[in-house]
Order: sequence, then C-alpha cells, then structure tokens
Amino acid sequence: MSARDAAYYDLEGPISSQDHAQAVCKRFIPDGDKLFAALSRYDDILTLTDREGYEPGDTLMLLTPFLIEAGVTEEDLKAVSTEAGLVPGICELFNELQNEGCLVWIISTSYEQHALSIAQRAGVPDWQVSCTKFPLDQFRNQTAKEDFSLIRKARKKAVKLYHNKLESGVNDKPIQELLDPFFWKRLPKAKFGQVMAKVEVMGGRRKLKTLEDEIRERGIYLSDIFTVVDSITDFRMAQAVEAGGGIALVWNGNRFIIPYATCGVAAVDARAIKPLFQAWREGGRKAVREIVESIPEPENPETGSHYHWLAGREKDDVFQEEVLAIHKRLRTVCRGIEVANLG
Repeated sequence: MSARDAAYYDLEGPISSQDHAQAVCKRFIPDGDKLFAALSRYDDILTLTDREGYEPGDTLMLLTPFLIEAGVTEEDLKAVSTEAGLVPGICELFNELQNEGCLVWIISTSYEQHALSIAQRAGVPDWQVSCTKFPLDQFRNQTAKEDFSLIRKARKKAVKLYHNKLESGVNDKPIQELLDPFFWKRLPKAKFGQVMAKVEVMGGRRKLKTLEDEIRERGIYLSDIFTVVDSITDFRMAQAVEAGGGIALVWNGNRFIIPYATCGVAAVDARAIKPLFQAWREGGRKAVREIVESIPEPENPETGSHYHWLAGREKDDVFQEEVLAIHKRLRTVCRGIEVANLG
C-alpha cells in the first residue's frame, strides 16, 4: 500500500445521514429533540469560546446523565442505529476503494454502539474504526438515583430554552447561564459527575491525535492524508491536514468546518468523491485541484454534485457564503432540516 492509498472518514454525514445521539434523545427522552438541540448549541458555545479541556463533540459526554435518567440502555442505542440510513452510494464506493487496495478508516465521534453498526453495514471492519467507547449499562450501576431529580430539573429548563434558530445564537446567554453551573459545579458533586468524567468522546483534538497515531504507525505524513469531514467535531483534524499539505474534503458541511477545508463536495451520492480520490492517488494535491476546478456546475443544482476548491479562500466572505448556502441545501436534502442545523 502506497502513502496515498487510504481515505479517513467521519461517520455521521459522510457515511450515515442520521445523527444517532439526536435520534436516541428524540426516541427515549421527553422533548429529547429540544434537549439535544440545546446541548448541541452549548457544545458550539464551549468550542467557540475554547473552554479548557473541552472538545467539540463532547455533547455525547454531556448527554450521559440524561440518558441514564431516562433509562436508556446499550440495546436501545443499537436499536436506533439499525434505523439509520446510509448515504446513497457509500457501500459501492467503499467496496470499490477496498477492492483497489485502499484502506478506509473511520474516525467517528459517535458512540461505539452506532459507529460499529454503521461500519459493518458499510463494509468496513471493526479494527478500522475509532469511536467513543460508551459502556452505558455499566455507568448506570455507578450512579445514585437520588441525583435524578437534579437531572430532571435541568432537562426541563433546558427544553424551555429551545428555539428553532438556536444556531443563530439567539439563546446563547440563557443556555450558558443554565448549563455552566449544572455541568461544572453541581454534577461534579454527585455520582453522575464521576461517570461523566469516564466518557472520552472521540472529537476535536482526540480525532486529530487518533489520525496522527495511525499515520505514525503507517510511517506516512499529514501530506499523504485524504480525509472526508462535515462538521465542528472535525475542524481541528481538517485544519491540520490542510496545513500539512493533504486533502481535507468537506462533504455537505456547515459553517464550522468549511473555512478549514481544502475542497468541498456538496452532493447526494457518496460516489461524487471518487474522481477526487483517484486524482489524489495518481497526482496528489495539484491533481485534485485541477479536477475540482474543471468540473462544471450541475444541470440540476438541487440533486447534482457541486465541487469547490476552498484552500486560500477562507477570507473571501462572499465566496464562503455562496459555498455554505450550497452545502446547507444539500445537507438538508440528505439529512433533514433538524440534523442539518446542528453543529
């Protein structure tokens, strides 16, 4: 296997359309969709303010007490995962890549119960998946039921802060005023705080470290990396790969990731990436840029594939907004408006 014979994929977005944690909350927690939206926005706030020790995607750690209070089990997590849709063409793409001798590696923020399930369906072996370890049933046995009322009160208050445009920052101040003391002062004094401390979410710097550890083992460099990402949990990895001379491809991305990417593909079929990966294998970064800039706009902008070279244009606000609008439209088509609006 040569240095440029591997693709490193995020899972939710580029491989599966479901936001698993959001779907679990919606299914098992009262007003769980609203709770998840508030926690997701809180995750954005903590990431954007660079809270010490906090990584984008740690929403999955923040969810732990609410999942336990609602009685959610590991079997429940797996059951919701079985309902997740795969991005059209992803199984065919992965099959083609692996038959051509390429390695497909998944680095996912998702709970292991979801990540391993989706990987299996997409034809990627378990050993090529890095994700969030989450022994939820074991955690439940380590908590105290007398703390449930504290969690229930916080849940009900957080739900009331829901707004259908949370991503605009409309309720940032009240969200932070509620959740800062809950998560960082009250819970640490309860047994739930000890449980939360054991959840190490595969997001942010941890995604980047996992990538760096894997390529170090293979004896390659960031300049040899082709990664496919879509959201805020990936921005540190994308930033490092782009700075290192590799390819950080954003797939139906949001505003938190597009400025850090090398190039973008907004599409409904995963196979739209294949020409870029082939160009990467054969001619590296220069070849990818040439093919991205040579592909015309699709005849049908609603379902066709859009390609953009992003590197070097992160300060071009007009261009960034145009690209974002296209990606948001295709992201909504693929994932639905609820999930598309999450960070």
